[in-house]
Amino acid sequence: MYTVQQLTPSELAQFSRLAFPQHRPMLLSGDVEPGFVAIGAKLFGQPVGLAFAGSKDSPGVARLEFCMVDPRQRRAGVGTALLEALESVARNLYGGLEARYLDDPALDRLFAKSGWSAPEALLLSCTSDVDTLSSAPWMQICQFPPEYEVLPWVDVTEAEKAAMLDSQRKNPWFPELLSPFDDKRPKEPITSLALRYRGEIVGWSTVEVIGGDTLRGAKQFVRKDLQATGRSIMLVMHSLQRVPLTGLKKLIFDVPLEYPRMIRFVSRRFKPYLLSIRTLYGRTKELSQNARAAA
Repeated sequence: MYTVQQLTPSELAQFSRLAFPQHRPMLLSGDVEPGFVAIGAKLFGQPVGLAFAGSKDSPGVARLEFCMVDPRQRRAGVGTALLEALESVARNLYGGLEARYLDDPALDRLFAKSGWSAPEALLLSCTSDVDTLSSAPWMQICQFPPEYEVLPWVDVTEAEKAAMLDSQRKNPWFPELLSPFDDKRPKEPITSLALRYRGEIVGWSTVEVIGGDTLRGAKQFVRKDLQATGRSIMLVMHSLQRVPLTGLKKLIFDVPLEYPRMIRFVSRRFKPYLLSIRTLYGRTKELSQNARAAA
């Protein structure tokens, strides 16, 4: 019979094999943010499940980072027990939970059974590798007009960054979700780029390394008045053209569904050079109004 219990930071390492590669360093080190909630399941003393909620995107709401069960122990109620225990603990800390996950029938059933909101499609998650991408014809063709300059993000000056943040405070021009300033992992220096137009930084395509061998497109954005000219797609292409220089072979990047031009490009031009395309969904669950007020 399995047991379910709340975990301390020092106990997380033994559950690291159950987490996604990008989360394993955090679990191995036990370096978690205040207010985290972790629930572990064991069978005969061996870890078989882990649910973890932590980083907050909005006050009073915790993000369910993952709810993972050993494949050999699925359909035995472990996932349901993990989620129920996590919600019980989180209810004393937060007013609600949110989750984002790639299309997964098992998770859909789990969330539906546990009373979460209906799924909302957020973005496409695409995977490829260097060999597959290298055969794409557009990997060699992508030139900006002369008034634009593509530069490594590391070369953006502190004065330019301050100007971007100041203009964002006065008149928000980019979604905070796509901000280049809130990445939790360091930017990969070769493929993370900025776009300068008439002396101002108007866009970026930042990339991070996850799992030690995979590049992940983190934040891509070009100022709204320039999006209709296809500059966002061109900037992403510049990042992709630099992927072989990193020595890494795998690549993941996301395309928000709110950008139909990019979605059409992926569907028409990119799809033959991808290994997979999956949809990322979001769900929420209200917990305690008292906890929300306290947070």
